[in-house]
Amino acid sequence: MLRIGSMNMLLHGVENPDIRYRDSLAQDHAGEEEKYTLITANSPFAGSLDYENCAKDLLQVVKTKKTELLVLALYLRLLKPGGRAAVIVPDGVLFGSSNAHKTLRRILVEEQRLDAVISLPGGVFKPYAGVSTAILLFTKTNSGGTDHVWFYDVDADGMSLDDKRTELLPPEKLDPVPRTALTADDHAKNNLPDILARWRSLQSGLGVPPMKPAEHGQDAQATSSTAPFAGNFEPTTMRTAVPEKILKIIADIDTQGNASLTRLTVLKKWFEHPGRLSAFGLWIARRASGRKGKRKGEAGALLNETRALLGTAATRESLFQQIDRKAAESLHDRAKAFHNEFQNQQWGPVRVIHCWPLLLVEEGLALHTGLNRHPSEGYKLAADWTQNYDPSYGNGLNGPSRGKLEELIRFMFAVEAVEEHP
Repeated sequence: MLRIGSMNMLLHGVENPDIRYRDSLAQDHAGEEEKYTLITANSPFAGSLDYENCAKDLLQVVKTKKTELLVLALYLRLLKPGGRAAVIVPDGVLFGSSNAHKTLRRILVEEQRLDAVISLPGGVFKPYAGVSTAILLFTKTNSGGTDHVWFYDVDADGMSLDDKRTELLPPEKLDPVPRTALTADDHAKNNLPDILARWRSLQSGLGVPPMKPAEHGQDAQATSSTAPFAGNFEPTTMRTAVPEKILKIIADIDTQGNASLTRLTVLKKWFEHPGRLSAFGLWIARRASGRKGKRKGEAGALLNETRALLGTAATRESLFQQIDRKAAESLHDRAKAFHNEFQNQQWGPVRVIHCWPLLLVEEGLALHTGLNRHPSEGYKLAADWTQNYDPSYGNGLNGPSRGKLEELIRFMFAVEAVEEHP
């Protein structure tokens, strides 16, 4: 392993790499504390250690057995004051509700300086792992200093997000610094150059440039002392119990493989708040019409029309956006008419669905325009959006549902953030 690591460093231009063999989470770090000015890391995560096997100096930062939290405590120990870190973490670090998760988020926001959260799409580490991740950029200050946090939601990194990870662009248009300039269509397939350009602009004090077409990805800033931490939610507390229950569903999927769709009925309570049904319907219609894939025939034309009407940007301003009502109602009616075929079953007629994204558009527009107003319709749409058929369990919440449930939590906290700070 050490030889492989040394060879990898040499191939990347580091001629005299200093690679050490040690268990960084089990051994104390005397002599290494506050030694480094820069840390970049993609550490193993989703594991756990017994307390007796954890380094005592790390447990002084946060008492936990979870390795993804312990490595963050390690980076804080190793950085000099003023030192910076760019590290990849699983979404659980951002959304976890345990005391350890909340403590670590409070430390990053209130005791150090959290600079940015870059949310990565779920397939970037396939075929090895499908877990959703994010990049945290922070500076060790020991005195706070988090005034604004920059958020960027990455849609694409130039490769397909399936197990094959196929290149979507020619080699000269890949990577954060492509050899050839990217067009707007190219940006939709590779957000990395835009991320780098925006980050450099922010660091130079020029602000966020309007480089990337609005319909691809998103970026935003938030005042972090009271504002959201990654995906628009409070760093140390959760505003409602509903997202916490969705997190429990995700945990059960991870441990048991599946969960019942009926557990999403907890959403009914959340949707009772004025305006949330309409915002959710618009959000789902955008997500469904913006899915990658070939669009053919009438269904393809309707999805493209939806995309043109709604756009795909999920910015703060777009959450409660009012779109042309007549155009939305017309689009809803034509989407509904597309699925006007029924089959008779012993329990009655069953509607035949030929294009699932178009069904989601229909149901989303019905909520947004007020054709459906009951909170149970929001639950039904959430179930239709997150469910997945698995031969072992049938229709329900399982592996592919996980990422969508995490997106749902982000949406809920984004809406609550706008409601609290209009």
